[in-house]
Amino acid sequence: MRLGLETLLGEVEDMSVVDSAESYGEALMILHRSPVDVVVLDMRVQAEDGLLLLEELQQMKHAPSAVVYTRHQKDERMARAKNAGAKGYVSKLAPEKELLDTIREAFFSMVKSYTRQQTFELYGHSVL
Repeated sequence: MRLGLETLLGEVEDMSVVDSAESYGEALMILHRSPVDVVVLDMRVQAEDGLLLLEELQQMKHAPSAVVYTRHQKDERMARAKNAGAKGYVSKLAPEKELLDTIREAFFSMVKSYTRQQTFELYGHSVL
């Protein structure tokens, strides 16, 4: 699934995939090395690791927005993810357009909440 997601996002004109990670620890290492605008997080079986990563993202100086991409429909995980800082929650059963729109919304919410004066390239979001 990860390769399919990378392929999809890599084909979208206004997004670029910076990297991908298989674990919470690997994702943190990547994020400290290569800051991104939006993190697309697959909660999979290790939901607790995903929640820990969401909480960790909120502690970062320039925290990226996070979108949870999961096979689970709305359930208690969605509420927990939103409480931990997720800006969006998309089912893997949803149309691709819904995922792309949610990533864009997460990007723009990050831009709006960014307090420093900085110019953003709105046509080039980076995604982990």
